[in-house]
Amino acid sequence: MIRPPIFKRAEREIQRTVKNFQRGFKALDLMIVAAAISFCLILAVPASEDYAVRTKLTKALSVAREAKTAVAITCAESPNLALLDNQSAGFAMQKAEYVSNVKVDGPCTNPKIHVYTANTGARTDPVLTISGVMEVRTRRHRWVCESDASNDQLPESCRR
Repeated sequence: MIRPPIFKRAEREIQRTVKNFQRGFKALDLMIVAAAISFCLILAVPASEDYAVRTKLTKALSVAREAKTAVAITCAESPNLALLDNQSAGFAMQKAEYVSNVKVDGPCTNPKIHVYTANTGARTDPVLTISGVMEVRTRRHRWVCESDASNDQLPESCRR
């Protein structure tokens, strides 16, 4: 059987492509791939560090939640209390992984809860301050979180 010339040309083209493919990668190809991977890592590593710190600060905020409950109960019973502290608020800190200390202070109308963090991975361990403002009509607190940490490292509830 005789093949038409177009098939012969296609066969030669396929053989040439296979030979080129079998030669392997050149050093330039490998350097381009290495540069692309390095660039991706340069962008990914800081983002993952911020994520790790944010996760630890979120866990620290759960300790503050217990303090907010203690303050809310104390201030509901004694709304004119002029000075709160851990003892008067009835708050005893349980041992927590990323929290070194929690302090409650201020009057019932504007209490503050300071969460001192530890081992978060941040350059300096941030202090989370949760401030409460008592609404006169409902006698409930509206809580606002503030911190000295970078906005990228803060949980969503504390971002500015």
